[in-house]
Amino acid sequence: MRATYELRKMMVYFNGEVLNKEIHIPVNYEKFVTELKLTDVEAQKAIGNQMTAFQDYIKMYTKVSGRVKIVGISGSLRKMSTNTAAIKFAASLLPKDRFSFELLDYSDLSMYNGDDEAMSVPANVRKLHAQILGADAIIFGCPEYNYSVSGVLKNMIDWVSRV
Repeated sequence: MRATYELRKMMVYFNGEVLNKEIHIPVNYEKFVTELKLTDVEAQKAIGNQMTAFQDYIKMYTKVSGRVKIVGISGSLRKMSTNTAAIKFAASLLPKDRFSFELLDYSDLSMYNGDDEAMSVPANVRKLHAQILGADAIIFGCPEYNYSVSGVLKNMIDWVSRV
């Protein structure tokens, strides 16, 4: 039996609030990504609308001084990930003078093990935790595996939530 892998989702969090409904991004990989660049016009439009709404929210409801720091977290570790491409596209739509962006790399995390945590939380987990806490907003892009988030994203959340 093949695992369910149907939808790609993108959500934006700002100050602990979900700012949008999930965007379901098309599965057509060949149409969607070329050389890790978003090429699907329908997906570009949906993500563009989301980023415009995000900027409007910042202007209307917050008093953020300086640049808004955003981190991107992809639910896929593949080099040609459509989720990573969608996150990078979303970030490219934001004005660089008002927003900074960093795509977090958590590919070096070991599988969560309570015994490892009992000895000490690994340095790479503490670094990731600090990067997330230091952000004003998080853009998540995640595939759906068996009606849930990907295993690597769940593992990252398991580790970071323990710090």
